[in-house]
Amino acid sequence: MGDTEARRAADSRPLTAPDARAVLDGVSDLRAAGLSIAPHVLARVHDRIGISRDVVRSVVQALSESQRHGLRALPVPLPVSTTDVGIGGRILLSDAERAALIVVTLGTTDRVDALLAITGLSAADLSVGALDAHLDVNAGHVSMRDPAFAEWIEGSISPVESAWAHRKLREFHAHEGDAARAAWHAARGATARMPEVVPLLLPTARRLADGGQSLAAFHVAIEVFDHADGAEADEARQVAGSAALCAGLLADAVAWLGSLFPNGSAAQRARALAPLVIAETTLRGAVPIADPSAHRPDDEDGASTWDGWAHAAGMAAMLSAERGADAAMRMWLSEVRDADARAGADGTIRGPSVALCWLLSGDESDAALEHETLSYGIVAAVRLALGGEIDRALEILARHEAGIDGEPDPFLHGLERTPLAAAYRCVIEVLLRLWQGDVAAARARLHEAMIRYPIGLPFAGLGVVLARRLDVAVQGEVGPAVRSLTEALPTGIRPDLLVDRALEAYLAGAVQDAGVQLRLWHDRGGPGPVLAVPGLEELGPYTSMDAVEPPDRMLALELYRRIRTAAQGAWQREYPDIAERARSVRSPFERGRVEALLGTTCVIRGDRAAGRRHLHSARSLFDDAGADAWRDSIARRLGRLGEQIERLAGLDTVPIPVTIIDPLDACRAAWAPLLTERELQVAMMVVDGATNREIADDLGLSVRTVEVHLGRVFVKLDVRSRVELTVLAHRTGQHI
Repeated sequence: MGDTEARRAADSRPLTAPDARAVLDGVSDLRAAGLSIAPHVLARVHDRIGISRDVVRSVVQALSESQRHGLRALPVPLPVSTTDVGIGGRILLSDAERAALIVVTLGTTDRVDALLAITGLSAADLSVGALDAHLDVNAGHVSMRDPAFAEWIEGSISPVESAWAHRKLREFHAHEGDAARAAWHAARGATARMPEVVPLLLPTARRLADGGQSLAAFHVAIEVFDHADGAEADEARQVAGSAALCAGLLADAVAWLGSLFPNGSAAQRARALAPLVIAETTLRGAVPIADPSAHRPDDEDGASTWDGWAHAAGMAAMLSAERGADAAMRMWLSEVRDADARAGADGTIRGPSVALCWLLSGDESDAALEHETLSYGIVAAVRLALGGEIDRALEILARHEAGIDGEPDPFLHGLERTPLAAAYRCVIEVLLRLWQGDVAAARARLHEAMIRYPIGLPFAGLGVVLARRLDVAVQGEVGPAVRSLTEALPTGIRPDLLVDRALEAYLAGAVQDAGVQLRLWHDRGGPGPVLAVPGLEELGPYTSMDAVEPPDRMLALELYRRIRTAAQGAWQREYPDIAERARSVRSPFERGRVEALLGTTCVIRGDRAAGRRHLHSARSLFDDAGADAWRDSIARRLGRLGEQIERLAGLDTVPIPVTIIDPLDACRAAWAPLLTERELQVAMMVVDGATNREIADDLGLSVRTVEVHLGRVFVKLDVRSRVELTVLAHRTGQHI
């Protein structure tokens, strides 16, 4: 119910498609001007001041980096200048007009009768002069026509004007019997502390928080804190910090929750510990409690203290699992089991925390789960997907989003309806759609979520990994909006970018550059999210940390391995089974990649017809999946392999010169996806008859380096000698 934030509640309002496009375009424009901003933050800015490019840029430039990145709340009001709104100041408004605009701006009601009662104006007065220019009046409701002008008005209000307007608004709402609104205006207009408003506003803050209006709850709670003492002040800090976390405002959350330690009340410290663990871990990158024994409650502490500790330990375990820290996860789960029992929670905290942790660590438990709560709903959805039932999994998530399945969650209590919970749910939905092979739908859903929720926070940045990977799959590169999303991540979340760079290079045909990026990634231990996201397995044998994989992806990975490792003598025997098993991959995206690798391998091994057939299948599958960049890459590969010649060959009236393509040029095109640029140079010079010494002199290398490159060529092309390499080259060229 804070002036601007409470009225607009931007964290819960759905944006329309034009809104979404304006936000993503705006993020790109600002990044080009050197200003990175999280998409959901710019959506809030648009909601408050409109989409004028010049005004938005002026306001965003005045924000701090932590505000632009969504780590701290936007200021109220936003810093809109007279230049931004194109006016010269007060001289354009009479005192009565200005008073009316101030009441509309500060009011928590949009009723026309309230405005008239407070200002003494008539309805006719609203349709002339400056009020007609600045106000929209419709069906008994009134609002500011230009949101940026409303922000400017709020920023220009003097203390005397503020006190007058809030007093009049308080009197109106008191007369109407609305004690909470009257208390709000009393607090906002006060020039000294008013403890009497706290009993009315503190429940309002909690009610807003429980209803998922996290930003509004945050602003009301910090207003309460300004007027409260003792236990009520501690409760206001706890509500403000928890609401900040739920809105994604990590720095604000850490500041408010951290202020309760060590001197806050025991009850509020117990309630604050779990959200503080989440905020600190996400913001800094490590669970803030290294030794549980140093913070564990005493045996004689009450159930509420142990309940708070159980929640904190459960969150620490889940955050450790998100980051692949299995040892830390197990340590914290041991704490959860003990604390759950001491709190008398009867497994309601232990059960979901264990289920979430084992899911993220790859446990194959098949225990039956109800999915009415958020935590069990996420677990049930992912387990169904891992069993190949992605449609059913998406139904569960849809029911939660619609509020059909929305029972109170003992483990995630207070988070169920918040922007942060919505971000977790959306990230899982996008992942499942990608596992299903619908790249276009996954990307569209993620773009929709990016402008509404702090999508970079769940699962240690999984949303950003997905956003980057989907951008590359569709447009061949990470777009500016997603780059801004990446830059807005807190320092505690740093997704690896090397696989994305490798994919960009690979799809552009720069196979050597792709290989360099993948080798660097492998040297760093192959970092990746614990829930599998497709990478660049075509250039293996690089593998990431053990990830939770769906059945289609597991089958595709097996087929990649078999295609890459089949010896020349075994290929004729292996190929029919691989091709048949590829038909069992239901994801069009995963199958398209298998078909593409099969096609390239068949061409290299001399089966032109099969190779072309698989490549055409890959192109069609990528088109079906909406993976446009992969589709276009295959189209270029087909072109390099002689697609134009094949088309011309079908035209009787067009003679086909047999020398149109040198066989070795065709061989070079066929080998390019498999070899680095230097390996390809060495291979083609060997085919031309050059010795290792001649190659070394020509390329400015040592003979030993040439031998290393040639050895890698032999392994990749499955030949054992220079003679076999030369024979393979000519055979490959003749079949293209």
